[in-house]
Formats: sequence, structure tokens, C-alpha cells
Amino acid sequence: TFSSSNSAISGSNNSSAEAGTYTLEVSKLAQSHAIASATYADKDTTQIGTGSIAVSVGTDSVNIAISAANNTLEGIADAINAEDGIDVTASVIDNGSGFQLVLSSNQTGAANDIEISVTDDDTFNTDNSGLSVLAFNATKKNMTESVVAQDATFKVNGIDITRSSNTVDDLIDGVTLEFNSTNEFSPATIKIDQDDEKVADRVEEFVEKFNELKTIIEELTAYDPNNPDESGILLGDSTLRAMNQQLRSVLSGVVPGLEDSGVRSLVDVGIGTNKDTGVVEFDR
Repeated sequence: TFSSSNSAISGSNNSSAEAGTYTLEVSKLAQSHAIASATYADKDTTQIGTGSIAVSVGTDSVNIAISAANNTLEGIADAINAEDGIDVTASVIDNGSGFQLVLSSNQTGAANDIEISVTDDDTFNTDNSGLSVLAFNATKKNMTESVVAQDATFKVNGIDITRSSNTVDDLIDGVTLEFNSTNEFSPATIKIDQDDEKVADRVEEFVEKFNELKTIIEELTAYDPNNPDESGILLGDSTLRAMNQQLRSVLSGVVPGLEDSGVRSLVDVGIGTNKDTGVVEFDR
């Protein structure tokens, strides 16, 4: 079971999670980078400029040709979205005063920032006219950064940690944390316990399914000497017979890797076969 003293953090754990109590303080959430162009009166008639743009997100980059056929805000957005090589989404928004081209990284984290380099047909690649109005890189930032790319920063038991995502599944074995908001200076206490009842429920469900399968196999392989024509349709089938033998081995055999363990087979955890009925039973 997973419990937290703060709604900023949610999570889940599986049966392999390590029980324990942890303090968790989130100072920053991971964010996806976003940049926006200047505002234009329309989205599909004003021509921005021609040439090409190199759009980079993290370590991925694509070159996109911009011609008179697609050099409006809408045309450029469509050209960017048509590319599979970068994890970015382009859109045109109406801000109430006009239209802006907005590029958003599809991945959070400081390493997934967006850069745009321009090769402008007017030969000026960094000025504030023509296609170079879309330049956004270390040399020139003609677009506006609306959301900063950043990692999640947090402390676990006082230890500083960063991750590129707000979903963290590699911190505590078997536990996935979801950061919903920050809780700086107000650490949450996370308690992880083994949920024995839930484990037993899963085992009980397995036993029920096992018995259902056993019943089906018995029906398919049934034989009545007084009514041979009503025998099971898979009577004598070698594949089904081999599968049935494997199922019996699962119940009675030693689990590979547990030969020297105190728990070696399903019998050791309360799963056995009723000698009178042949039904598999589970002792919770």
C-alpha cells in the first residue's frame, strides 16, 4: 500500500516494493518548453518570409523548407507538425489581439528545450524581419519563451534529486511517484507497506482461474464408456495432455531459483489440491 501526507504527491506500488517511510519535498515541477512568435493580424494570409528553419528539441533536429506556399503562421505550423523527427507540437492561437505561432515540446525536462535556427532568403538570418523572426537559439531569441524547460527538483530524506519528468519510477524499488504540485518547506511523509490482503486476493483469483481451466480440460477430454459418442472432442489430444501435465507441475514443482529458499513451491504459500475432489484450494 502507498500513502502520502500531502496531496501534491500521488503514487502506486507493486508487490515488490520495499516497505519503508520516506520524506519527500518537491521544490520544482518538470515543465515542457514553449516559445511563441510575435502577434499577427491573421493566421493564413500574412507571409512571414521564405528560406528554411532548423527546429531542434533536445538532441533531435529537422530542417524544414518554408516557401511562398506555406509561409503563413498556419502553413509553418502544419509543416512542423508533419515532421516525425522531433517531439514538438506547433499550434496557432488567438490571443484576443491577433494570432501567434506557439511551439511546445512534448517532453518535460531541461534537456528537451526547443531551438530554431533560420536560413532566411533575405540573407539576414538573425534580424527581426523575414523568416528570421522565428529564430530562437543561443545567438538570437526573436520568439518569446512562454514556458521555461525545467526538471523536477525534489528531496527524498533530505537528499537533493532531479528528474526530467514528474512521473518518477526509478527512485524507490517498485514505487511510481506522480508529482502534481510543489510542497517546498512542507515535506510529505510517504509510507509504503506490504498489503497482504491484496496479495492474497490475487492468489485467490489465480486459483479460481486455475480451477476453471481444469474444469474445461476435463470436459474436453471426458470419456464415458457407456456413451462413447458423447466423449470430449479433444479426448486423446497430445497437446492438451502435455499442457495438463505442465499445469500439474506448476502446482507441485519447485519454483526455479527458489531451490534453497524457505518457500520453494506453491504448496508453501497455501496452494494445494484436495485429494478427494482434485480441486485446487487456497488457504489465505
